[in-house]
Amino acid sequence: MIDPFTNPVTSGLIANLAGKMIENTAITVRRMFAGDREKENALKRCLKSAVAAFIASAGADNPAARGHLHSIFGQFFRDEGVQEELSMLMDEHRPDLEALAKALKSAGFVQKTAPTFKLEKALSSFEAAFIVAVDRENDLQGIVQVKQLRKQTGLQEDMHQELQKIHALLQRISDASLEVRPGEIRGREREGGAALAFTFPEIEVEISGEQRRVKLGKRSVLIEGDVDNSDIITGDQNQVIRDSTVQGDVIGPGGTKVMGETEAERRQREIEAARKLYLQQLRRHCRRVDLETILDMPAASRLLQLDEVYVNLDTTTRMDRQGRILTGTEKAVSGKDDDEKSVPLPAMQAAGRFAKLLLLGDPGGGKSSLMKILCIQLANTCLNGDAPPEGFQQDLLPVLISLRHLAPRLKDLALDDLSHEDRIAQLRP
Repeated sequence: MIDPFTNPVTSGLIANLAGKMIENTAITVRRMFAGDREKENALKRCLKSAVAAFIASAGADNPAARGHLHSIFGQFFRDEGVQEELSMLMDEHRPDLEALAKALKSAGFVQKTAPTFKLEKALSSFEAAFIVAVDRENDLQGIVQVKQLRKQTGLQEDMHQELQKIHALLQRISDASLEVRPGEIRGREREGGAALAFTFPEIEVEISGEQRRVKLGKRSVLIEGDVDNSDIITGDQNQVIRDSTVQGDVIGPGGTKVMGETEAERRQREIEAARKLYLQQLRRHCRRVDLETILDMPAASRLLQLDEVYVNLDTTTRMDRQGRILTGTEKAVSGKDDDEKSVPLPAMQAAGRFAKLLLLGDPGGGKSSLMKILCIQLANTCLNGDAPPEGFQQDLLPVLISLRHLAPRLKDLALDDLSHEDRIAQLRP
């Protein structure tokens, strides 16, 4: 009987995840995958290994925990925010643990129901399995880069060998018979139907600062929560000093001092995580090019992103060759068509040049697209450290407000006789 916990590893989930990861990566990489079924299948095999490792490394030691994890994993891996985070692996960046933790909670995860499940461990297993699988896929060489990821994850040779076995095993097992459960992967061979099984090694995750490192074997140590009045494990022989109260610093040879965060640091971390999630969602919204209703081509909206096809616009305002905006009198003197003496002011340059800007234009003229491009560029500045658009500061938080959506909410509000504070209170959602 197949454990219900195994169901999340389906061909549909893997295909969906692969499609989204290709969609979210750089256009040069997407072009390499376009129409190439072999490359897409290779990526699917890598993700199948990664998802299987994620699930098999999950701690779920009772039926209630397994049922709970089964009920949320499908939604978790189909979450657009999760897919965008995992897509970072395609560009040699690691997913953000805080963002994935929020998505897991949004999917309905309750720690008390599955107390032994640790997202850090599962995510590190996903990363490591993905790296190993990519190394074994010739069709992905030169497309998906993992050299830097391997250094960042600190993947050890013994763990590398174990994950190679998983990738090879999954290619032999038929999809219909595949079972993935905590600590075990098993199924029947595609040809011949022989029973195959693999016992997943015990994995622990070492966390130091922002680094997560997968280790295999008895010398791994997982530190979590407070250590007051806890057993201390120290030295090469893993000796346990019991009934000890931790006072001051306790650091063994070659050890690392683990500092707990203050309330202010915790609050700042939560703010930064929320800010990052907001910027990612804003960028994803602004990048979407809605072509489905025009061309009846749903795939077109997935393949095209606004910042890849956008053409810079000019305004009707003109400036001289030194960048000085011409007044009405100067334009009349120079002549409307005197291109030798004046040039149009680009719309993006105008946005960075003036603190307040009213942009007028015909419907479909590109006003909304300009605002979306500006939001994308400012989000990239905050998320990736890109240079900000000309005239904008480095750390501005973009906010996109559509007046056609805002106006209906404002028309019934009586604000004229209210104080400033009361107006703000009325305008809050």
